[in-house]
Amino acid sequence: MNVSLGWLSALLGRPLDADDVAHRLAMLGVRGEAVERLHEGLGDLVVGLVESAQRHPNADRLSLCVVDAGDGPIEVVCGAPNVTAGKKYPYAPVGATLPGGLTLTARKIRGIVSNGMLCSARELGLGTEHLGLLELATDAAPGTPLLEALPLADTRLE
Repeated sequence: MNVSLGWLSALLGRPLDADDVAHRLAMLGVRGEAVERLHEGLGDLVVGLVESAQRHPNADRLSLCVVDAGDGPIEVVCGAPNVTAGKKYPYAPVGATLPGGLTLTARKIRGIVSNGMLCSARELGLGTEHLGLLELATDAAPGTPLLEALPLADTRLE
């Protein structure tokens, strides 16, 4: 049986510690097999607002985007067909590590340096969709940690 610690905390009306709950359940004879922290690999990502998106001057299928990630405008080269100015997407800044272990660096793509990455659901481990960016329907300000804007962080007791 899988139990969400977030659900259990909401049910009891107070925050719970995963290790303490697992220990207490074991003392009651309900031994758990694992405590799994979900989506903790998204801690480096923030909400990014695409201020402008135009065709990359040296590539037909790439866009050159100006992204507000809370610290001023950043240039990001993007290959997703659905990038649109005025919309919010998950943004991984330079130095962020994505689920799967890829650590981002500033990288020159077709002559222009891309400072980070706008992400799809598959790149974040949130689904299989990879043909476009994960559009965020949130009122969160640019630069807000993704795990604050989307309530994804949880712990599963198995």
